[in-house]
Amino acid sequence: MDVDLQEAKRDGDILRVLRLMKRAGQLYVDQVVATGATPAQVADAFELQLPFGHQATLLAALYNHARTQGMGFMQAKMDHIMTFDEARIMLMLGSPRFDYLRGRVIKVNVADAAPRTDLYDRDNGPGAYMEAVQCKGCARCYR
Repeated sequence: MDVDLQEAKRDGDILRVLRLMKRAGQLYVDQVVATGATPAQVADAFELQLPFGHQATLLAALYNHARTQGMGFMQAKMDHIMTFDEARIMLMLGSPRFDYLRGRVIKVNVADAAPRTDLYDRDNGPGAYMEAVQCKGCARCYR
């Protein structure tokens, strides 16, 4: 299997790489993102539905503006800026409910029509949720 995976990576056949990763049980978001696959390719390879775009936009904005707290520094990628595609892949491969994400406090279910903002604001500062959602491109954003 590893030989097939290495061969597919060398050939640049992203769909085959993703299918081999699925077969091997290696569905880790960071590894899938590292392949350079688009959300559409991931959806095709794993037979998943693409999440709504606003959920991915919300997740990326909240992640990029969230603070690293407590022991989260051990998992944190301090300078990492989450992109829209990365957020979309993360939503396809996991749950829309996030407490902590890579050491950052999120505490929001992005699939809710009206997500609770009080826990995000409690841990990231008063008004942090609205600041993250309304941001139009600061140093912490992908926009």
